[in-house]
Amino acid sequence: MSFHIIEAKSEEEFSPLIRVEWEAYDTPPNAFWDLLKGPSIEECTQRQWAWHGFDPNSRWLKVVDSASGQVVGGGQWVINREDPFKKPMPSIEATWWPEENIASSEPR
Repeated sequence: MSFHIIEAKSEEEFSPLIRVEWEAYDTPPNAFWDLLKGPSIEECTQRQWAWHGFDPNSRWLKVVDSASGQVVGGGQWVINREDPFKKPMPSIEATWWPEENIASSEPR
């Protein structure tokens, strides 16, 4: 069994990587992931692709099974050429979860 690493450079290449992310973080249950993932895999993929596009230092790499072509893993690398903490980080509002969804969500 051999694998190769490919940088995801389009949303089409990115989508299978997020499917693997959903599987990896969903079992065993992970409360932080439950908040971060949002209401659907499609929304999560679009949001993470947008975040990736806003950061010129972001690189998403996927691990692909050479025999099947299936994505089996991956990760995001952010390599900053300058100190990213010189300026305060902006706060992030979790707009992907409207307040009524958070208040009514049930724990696993």
